[in-house]
Amino acid sequence: MKRMYRFKSIKIIPPRAGEPSREPHNKAAVPPTAAVEMSYDLESVRDHVMEVRPIQLIRSRSWISGFFIALLIVIPLFGLIYAILAIGMKIDLGAAGGFAGRLYIILLLMAFILCWLIPGFPAAVRRLKWEFVIGERGAGNWRIVDDVKWGRFEKMLRMVRERQDKEKEKEYELKSFRSSL
Repeated sequence: MKRMYRFKSIKIIPPRAGEPSREPHNKAAVPPTAAVEMSYDLESVRDHVMEVRPIQLIRSRSWISGFFIALLIVIPLFGLIYAILAIGMKIDLGAAGGFAGRLYIILLLMAFILCWLIPGFPAAVRRLKWEFVIGERGAGNWRIVDDVKWGRFEKMLRMVRERQDKEKEKEYELKSFRSSL
């Protein structure tokens, strides 16, 4: 049972350190910890088609981090539930042959498995796509966009480019106005 994934990759161009900010009121250099706008190399767009078999999904390294994240979600939650049941409601979950203890353990395991699997599959697919792009195009900072979402992504890039062009025109008009005074 193979599954096909179609997506595009585009190279992210990080801003150079010390590049001035685009805002007219702040001409200081951007500190290395500040959030900056990323740009994309539009000539580097490439289509990809990837076949994924279930064994590849199972072998993905993203399951390891998902395991620990699921533990971090489930253990405190069920610890709180245990405290409420044992202390607040005086229910003995450790009674011999007790139904409440078995039900608690079954619900804990089901919640853990759900918290591990539901975010785990998309994470495994993202990881496989990333490894596929690195394998085809080499190391780099790549943005991976599904074919379904590419139209919206391209529209957003076009809107950003138009906004930047308008800002440049306003700066040019402002400079020419100041120089005419």
